[in-house]
Amino acid sequence: SALGNPLAAGPAAAGLASLAATYQALRAEVHHAATQAATTLGTATVDTDDSDINKWTTFELRDSDIERIRQQADGTAEWDSVEQENIGDCYLLATLQAYSDTEEGRQALRDQVRWEESQQAFVVTFHDGDQEVEITVDDFYLFGNQGTDKGFPSIINIYERAYALYLEQQGRDPEDVEGGDPTDPMEALSGEGTQTVSTDGWGWGRWGFLPYPRHYNQHEYTEEEWDTIEEAVEEGRVVVGGTARGDFSDGSTVQATVDTNGNGRIDTGDQEGDFQVWDSHAYTVVDINDEYVTLYNPWDTNPVPGNGRVGSGTIRITREDYEKYFNKTYIGDM
Repeated sequence: SALGNPLAAGPAAAGLASLAATYQALRAEVHHAATQAATTLGTATVDTDDSDINKWTTFELRDSDIERIRQQADGTAEWDSVEQENIGDCYLLATLQAYSDTEEGRQALRDQVRWEESQQAFVVTFHDGDQEVEITVDDFYLFGNQGTDKGFPSIINIYERAYALYLEQQGRDPEDVEGGDPTDPMEALSGEGTQTVSTDGWGWGRWGFLPYPRHYNQHEYTEEEWDTIEEAVEEGRVVVGGTARGDFSDGSTVQATVDTNGNGRIDTGDQEGDFQVWDSHAYTVVDINDEYVTLYNPWDTNPVPGNGRVGSGTIRITREDYEKYFNKTYIGDM
């Protein structure tokens, strides 16, 4: 089932406000209808059809953006963790974060994007089966991935836009980038097959006196399935957990630890307490041991009961809570 709820795509209200300011500054910088932009941005929302500003708004790459991303592509600069804003493409950003978590993955992303001077654009190479597909990108989604550099695009933004255009080349609407299955971008990026580990199972039901096979979700991984997930994480493969059919029957609150000192990992001093696991969402699986699973929420923060959010995207939950809420774990190669 598709992952990525546009109504839950990061801290939307605050994100729109700050990004609107970024948009105004960018338009002023290039002297493109700055007065009109300021007027429009004052009333823009993602739900209005009569505004020229919405979550699908794209903005042309500036010279400074091009230079930054070229440095990231050639390995002389790094990029920030993903930060989902208003587009519901958590499945894609969680996959790209899994790549970004290892040097092998970062190099794979570098190898598949290049600057094409003749087109004044970046060219991203995806795979469609055994065929390579080149996608040209010269803009980015203003309300898509933003990262901690406050709205200035990175190599992640190039891949986000490129994947939407890749879908369009496949005969789909580019807005289909919102809501999807992590195995699709995994395969498009690597050209390799994927594996899905699921808590789904089969049992026997009864119709009158007659037994029949019945599909059900047991919300538990077998020992063999846990071993598969652990092995994939230890090998540095691309691992993403999905909550689309998790057990939220008694709520979404878990006892967890969240990275609140900003170092990107769980250690002494990080905040413990009640946090929420989000339904129909995708998280990068970062680490796993006998007791806990460490995840990265592509919002780059984690919600607490109520409306608050705390810390960075890194969160550690128990294995019991992982198998309860994360009914599927998607595994890909690089």
